Amino acid sequence: MTSVSTKPLPTHRLPWSRLGLIALVAMLGAAITNVVVYLLAGAIGVDWSFVVPQMGAPIPVMAPLMASLIGVGLGMIVFAALNAFTHEPVRWFTWVALVGGLFSLGGPLTIPGVPLAVLLTLVLMHIVAVTFVVL
Repeated sequence: MTSVSTKPLPTHRLPWSRLGLIALVAMLGAAITNVVVYLLAGAIGVDWSFVVPQMGAPIPVMAPLMASLIGVGLGMIVFAALNAFTHEPVRWFTWVALVGGLFSLGGPLTIPGVPLAVLLTLVLMHIVAVTFVVL
């Protein structure tokens, strides 16, 4: 005779209050760090006057700030959904975030005629954002 266990599966979900704090820290951390990267890059010679064809304008300092807040914020919404619907949301989200981060590199890598220094700085800013999301 076999028996079926009614014992619930162990879960590693985060409390909602902690999830909110994590989201806030990740969003602000990524945004502030990326603004610092932007400013430091400009100080060491990265020419931010390059006109991005898709935008029709150079990349302003507000771009990494807003992109970090929005991108990381959307990532945190995904994490909240995984926290609600999976038993191991951190493990699942780590993989989702890393794959999403790789796809996000498509943005800077597809800018036609972008100077190498601008491209490398944009890639670094994407890595910064993904790092704040995953850690």
